[in-house]
Amino acid sequence: MSEVSITEAHLGELRGKFEHVGGASGIGKAIVELIVRKGGRVAFADMDATSGDVLETALKQEGFKVTFYKVNVASWLEMKAFFAEVKDSYGRIDLVFANAGVGDNNLTFQDLLDADGELAPPDLNVIDVNVNGVIYTSKLALHYMRQNPQPQGGGLVLTGSTSSYNERPNLPLYSMAKHGVIGLMRALRQNAPADSINVGAIAPGGTQTRLFTSDAASAFRSLGIPVNKASSVALAAVYLASIPATNGKALTVIGDKFTEVEDSILATQHLWYGQYNTDMARRASGSFMSTVEIMLRGSWSDIDLLVGEATYTDARADASSLARLPLWDKQVPAILVAEIQMLEAGFQEMARVGGVEEVERTLVLHLQYFCPWGILSRKTCC
Repeated sequence: MSEVSITEAHLGELRGKFEHVGGASGIGKAIVELIVRKGGRVAFADMDATSGDVLETALKQEGFKVTFYKVNVASWLEMKAFFAEVKDSYGRIDLVFANAGVGDNNLTFQDLLDADGELAPPDLNVIDVNVNGVIYTSKLALHYMRQNPQPQGGGLVLTGSTSSYNERPNLPLYSMAKHGVIGLMRALRQNAPADSINVGAIAPGGTQTRLFTSDAASAFRSLGIPVNKASSVALAAVYLASIPATNGKALTVIGDKFTEVEDSILATQHLWYGQYNTDMARRASGSFMSTVEIMLRGSWSDIDLLVGEATYTDARADASSLARLPLWDKQVPAILVAEIQMLEAGFQEMARVGGVEEVERTLVLHLQYFCPWGILSRKTCC
């Protein structure tokens, strides 16, 4: 896992861009405030009209361009109308944050009875908001971002949680929902770059928000677990949305510290899932490259990415590995071209945040994940 340092200086250009944010309090509020301070225009939605109106009024009094809409994210009709109105009013949608969410009452698997003395059905509001709402937001975001002039595209960030990567017996439906958020991000990240759209996720731990009560924060601190500031989580979200090269990344935020987790999960999949299972799963998803582990050595200038040839030119690949290299097509898919362009465009930014080694490692992982056609050679490109 890679702990990264992110400051506002690392954010992409936000001036003149139009952003959609879910939530008028907590993390959503912090995202709105960060973006408008950086020159962006924001439409944000929440069911809490009081908090939304207060935030809109306060920011407009400071001269910022922001509009609040009362919307139920669990309603497809309301979300569709909301996005359409925003597009009609502002002409484009550049960045979207699927951030609206609710907590878990932890009563789902208790034997609660209804008025007739029968076993009561579970309350699925957490699924309606935290799963269906994220699906609706993502579908609409991709739809409208595809309408932006190429190669501008856009950025979509989904709000997960540390519950996305850990078991939470006290929050069963919330944990299920947040695991689903990461699953959706992983599915979307493969095809989004073809439309110049980057997709990522944040997975914050306990954060000072309305959902995370003061009692919960005190309990965390008593165990030596730090609590995030909402502004730190917002910084991670806006960074992922505004930097195209972060496509497919997920940042965990614990104690205001940022750790990218998806690269490590991908790189070690053969260890926890088995090499054979990993190979078969990647073949099935269309993202399998080969069973050859690409060991990258040397500096960035030692690496040359060749496309359009169905051969693997690294001298360390033996005959049996080459025989297993899937030669499905000699044409370079648009997704690969877009992904490479995103990596190249974000090279300097990634180098500032994680160093040149992080860029090199990311290139390899992207090749392994996205490119069954890719060839990595030792030629010098610069």
